[in-house]
Amino acid sequence: MSSLPLAEAKNIAQVPHILKITASNGGSGQAKLSSALVSIPNHNTKLKDLDLAGAMEARLQSAPQFGMNDLMPNHEQRESILHQSMIIIVKSLIDHHPEFKHLANNPLLQYKPRRPLPLHFRNQHISVHSVVGKHTTALYTSLINETYTKQLGLDAKMFENSLIPSVNSSAINQAIRKAQIALRRAPQPLTPEQKLITSLQLGPGLLDIMKTFVKASLDNHVGRPDIPGSWSSTFSILNKAHLASGDPKDYHSLLTTLETMMKASFLDCWRTNCGFPSIEAFAASNPTPSALLAIARKIAINHAKRIVPHDRNNPDDAQYASEYDTEECAASDTVFYNGRLGLTTLLRIFILKYAIDDGDIGRAEDIFGVISIALTGGGKDAWAEELFHYIHGVKCLWPEPFADIMRDSLIINIFREGSNAQAADVSKEYLSAYAKYFISAESVEDAVGIVDAFDAWMNRDQPQGCVVQ
Repeated sequence: MSSLPLAEAKNIAQVPHILKITASNGGSGQAKLSSALVSIPNHNTKLKDLDLAGAMEARLQSAPQFGMNDLMPNHEQRESILHQSMIIIVKSLIDHHPEFKHLANNPLLQYKPRRPLPLHFRNQHISVHSVVGKHTTALYTSLINETYTKQLGLDAKMFENSLIPSVNSSAINQAIRKAQIALRRAPQPLTPEQKLITSLQLGPGLLDIMKTFVKASLDNHVGRPDIPGSWSSTFSILNKAHLASGDPKDYHSLLTTLETMMKASFLDCWRTNCGFPSIEAFAASNPTPSALLAIARKIAINHAKRIVPHDRNNPDDAQYASEYDTEECAASDTVFYNGRLGLTTLLRIFILKYAIDDGDIGRAEDIFGVISIALTGGGKDAWAEELFHYIHGVKCLWPEPFADIMRDSLIINIFREGSNAQAADVSKEYLSAYAKYFISAESVEDAVGIVDAFDAWMNRDQPQGCVVQ
């Protein structure tokens, strides 16, 4: 997939696909906007045969009011959030104690699939067009129209009754919404080129959401180095005090450190909750997978503060509550209380991260509403609104076939089978953080081509069908 021709992009454009827009600096330092088309699995019906815009217009007329309460996870999602937390807790034990390695692949100790990418599917990612200039509404409009009409030679009329997923960062989505609002207020009827702009349905860039959620969480929990249990004090213990500043360049190091902190906390929870004087003695008792899950459930509920959020309108709420949730307990042991809050945040971060890595948008969706509310509380309204718009679209606005198309647009797999999946708004610069080989890449396609070539070289002496992981 090192250099797919525009002819292939033209084919992709005629079935459900993702329009992806990224912002960067051009060679002369000028602001630059670039577009790419990305294929989507499971959806091959021609756009001209899908009257999605008409169906959405009908739903708009009867859509109910949608508010913050509608972001709360439903019964199935609440069960999934707890189960994902339990699996993270169990895997923390298995990964760090050799006595439990034999359980690593036990079916009971795996995440339950919710809506995973097809096992053998690999998204095609084709860069199409770039424009340089100040990031105005007119520039976005020009880029989108030129991508389809000038570069791909398509008639804008073919998109008049279509809906096109466009998955981008919050800043780019806001710019596109601004252009759409201006067009909807303009005198009717719209031209085909204008309808192309309004046909875009915007999805949250999960990489952008992850980075913002991590930064908001850091701001909330960092504290001071002299406060026991604060993230800042833990960073100092780990000789990573610089992470407390939240420098964007430290994002990957911060995420790795937070993962270490989470797993270390859960290992300590296993020590105090296993019912034996040591983890070794616990392992010698040969606990069953079911027994491990039962203890993990106890840890998730008692050592993280309401990983499944309180919802008095939900009849199953009591089963997710802990005896430590009372105000009296919080006041009597501030360190323990703050530790519970921190673990809840860490679980939410890594439920989202692991779901993206595994290419399962269903697992990620389970936590979207909770993260949207948390982002609002952290003052990150623009990013909270991205998730709010998405959940509103899935629940109320988009026809069911298109809601599924949007779901399958948020996570992509651009590497060989066995590699990590990525958020759809992945950029070449983000991929560069993984390996020095990407530094020379001019685009996402180049980065993928370098990895493919490296994989082929690594497997040159392997038997047919054997892949080095």
